[in-house]
Amino acid sequence: FPSHDIPIQIIGQGGTGGGASKQWLRLNNGIQIIANTNGSINITANAGDNFSINSAGIELTGGGDLISVRDGDINITATGGAFGTADNDGLTLRSGSRIESLGNGDINLIGFAGGPGKGD
Repeated sequence: FPSHDIPIQIIGQGGTGGGASKQWLRLNNGIQIIANTNGSINITANAGDNFSINSAGIELTGGGDLISVRDGDINITATGGAFGTADNDGLTLRSGSRIESLGNGDINLIGFAGGPGKGD
């Protein structure tokens, strides 16, 4: 998703109910969100309420997943699911994932773990 001088705004809510994987935003296999010049990236994600596992707000699984800006800010707020038994992380970055600023700009990451299962 490249952008030039236009802010990227992503807001979402994951699904509810039984079964696994109610994360809201999952980047996998080299997905990239890039603001190339003076743009910013703002992401707010809330995982769905899941009665099983894997209710992360945002998960970057690795393998070249990237959120990047040239001259702008990255603001990410992510909340894990409320009822899952494991992996209720607000924000998960796995090996090989990157969130970066290449020029002038701040990176603000806020993650709230869900409960009562494991979460970071």
